[in-house]
Amino acid sequence: TQPTGDFLDRLTLPATAPIPREIAGCFDRSRGYGPNLVATGPFMIEGSDDLDPTSCDSLTPAAGFDPSKRLSLVRNPDYDPATDDPGIRDPGFDRYRFSIQEDPNKTLTRLEKGRVDLSTGDVGIDTLRRYVSDPQLRNRLHVEQDDRLWYLAMNLTEPPFDDLHVRRAVNLVMDKDLLQRAWGGAIQGEIATHILPDSLVDEPGLDPYASHHHEGDVAAARREMRRSRYDHDDDGRCDAAVCRGVLHVTRTDGQWESLDDVVTESLAKIGIELDTRVPDDPYGYITTARSPMAITSLPSWVKDYPDPFAILGFLMSGANITATDNYNYSLVGLTKATAERLHVAYPRGGVPSVDAEIARCESILVNSDRQTCWSALDRRVMLDVAPWVPYLSATRRIITSDRVEFVFDGAAGEVSFAHLGLRSP
Repeated sequence: TQPTGDFLDRLTLPATAPIPREIAGCFDRSRGYGPNLVATGPFMIEGSDDLDPTSCDSLTPAAGFDPSKRLSLVRNPDYDPATDDPGIRDPGFDRYRFSIQEDPNKTLTRLEKGRVDLSTGDVGIDTLRRYVSDPQLRNRLHVEQDDRLWYLAMNLTEPPFDDLHVRRAVNLVMDKDLLQRAWGGAIQGEIATHILPDSLVDEPGLDPYASHHHEGDVAAARREMRRSRYDHDDDGRCDAAVCRGVLHVTRTDGQWESLDDVVTESLAKIGIELDTRVPDDPYGYITTARSPMAITSLPSWVKDYPDPFAILGFLMSGANITATDNYNYSLVGLTKATAERLHVAYPRGGVPSVDAEIARCESILVNSDRQTCWSALDRRVMLDVAPWVPYLSATRRIITSDRVEFVFDGAAGEVSFAHLGLRSP
């Protein structure tokens, strides 16, 4: 309906895959199109050539795809590489077999025994250390940047985080060095100091809350806290009643216990005492807009495509605030009308919005001008809104067999299956 600078990026998403008109009416929410995906590229779902598309009743799922167990792709006999660009697709395999294994350790065992060639599952810190320290394994561990950001989200409607100076003080005091260590160190990612990936901005390395070795600046944080209405005695600590028992939502598995200790100890330095809780469904809790969560250490986000709109434009838009499945955890841009509709308490001072800036940046069509616009918005959000504490720009860790010629697609943040190959025996 209007010019959109990232339109071509959006066309790369699976939701824009074309569906042949003659079978499009066969699918709805109860019957997905995926198991019958019509292939135009070099591969197709195994069994696609056995399907009968003469009617919706005769169209059954292809044998090579069971969404809960496996996917088998084979060469598409109708694909003509002369019509394509080998820079985009130049596969070195005849067949892919993907299997779903809930236990990544079992997959790793199969990989090390030569039964599989690649694992995209989570890699535990003990496994990482073993692969890094063993020269025979090190070249099978691929550590790639996929622009996933881990951050602490503060709810702008819940005190004391309805005060900008408190939110700035939290950014200043947070010990990001210890947060990185809680994850397992630098191999898990670089310390993040702003929201957008450096690859998407014209001000890489922006760090408005800089501190020595990213350990937090207590003195600067207390100076900022003195400007808050919640510091009554001007000592740089949050001393109002709302600063005690502040609801912090988290989980207890993996690195979270160590990570949450860092968050608790950092905030205690500026007088904020957390009440840390683990709901039965933590992510369901924080994505429900009316939940009285004040701060959470759960969120992360990875771009859907390499454009700032897929990060800032989605996560900071007031128009995207919904009753459930709400990923604007901080409720940036919440209006009084939306708050009433969703039964969210609306703070007396209102909630800052960047919706106008998002719309302006999204309408720009020239890439360099878009980058400048989004960079300015990144800085403004960090300084004038401060809804998050970004702390880790995470890496993607992938283990392969020693015969795989590995290629990573940084734009998609995924293994480049269209370019993988095998080394000669």
